[in-house]
Amino acid sequence: MRPVLLLCCLFLSATAQAEDCSPQTSVGSWCELPLAALHPTQQNVGLLQVGDDQAKLAGKKPKALERYLRKKEVPVVIGPGGRFYLTDRHHLSSALWRLDPKQDVPVKVIGRLPQAADFWERMQENHWVWLHDARGAEIPPEALPDALAGLGDDPYRALAGYAEDENAFDKDRQSYFIEFHWARYFGERMHWRPISRATLPDDLKQALRLACEPAAKELPGYRQECPR
Repeated sequence: MRPVLLLCCLFLSATAQAEDCSPQTSVGSWCELPLAALHPTQQNVGLLQVGDDQAKLAGKKPKALERYLRKKEVPVVIGPGGRFYLTDRHHLSSALWRLDPKQDVPVKVIGRLPQAADFWERMQENHWVWLHDARGAEIPPEALPDALAGLGDDPYRALAGYAEDENAFDKDRQSYFIEFHWARYFGERMHWRPISRATLPDDLKQALRLACEPAAKELPGYRQECPR
């Protein structure tokens, strides 16, 4: 058997036999975890975008879905008591939960912080938690939802995601939580008016204009030139 083919076979075998996650799972390893076991590290998601993700995922067959999830990489940190904290991909995980709340998903363990005394401090140091509400005000860790089902809606986070898709700002890899910073900026300048699927086209046009104004120049990913 040729070396390349052998490596491919070994990879497929490993991915097909992913073990269940446990508190002892090694950092850097992949494992299977029920969606219900994921503890969010942010208070809200943009439900408009979650709905879009849900529609995309609904048509995927199991093998294609597994490949997609491994490519996207759902990261978790093992915390005190062996709890699994989701540090990214909240929108994707929420969409999966809405499709089937009982399903297991492949996750990648990116850290282990077993000590409760400094857990949240170290989570913040590693940029693994976003302790702010939908308008950017600070919240305590106790205000985070305990499960995906408890995530609230932040329509301006969705608006920021759509604006990013339109190249309103660059995805600055040196910055963290970039969409939340832009969400707050858009919300403040649009006076936090309600956003819905019906109003989204006009809301997005305004967001694209706001994104290239001088007032946004301190935000990560600011481009200055309007995308349109």
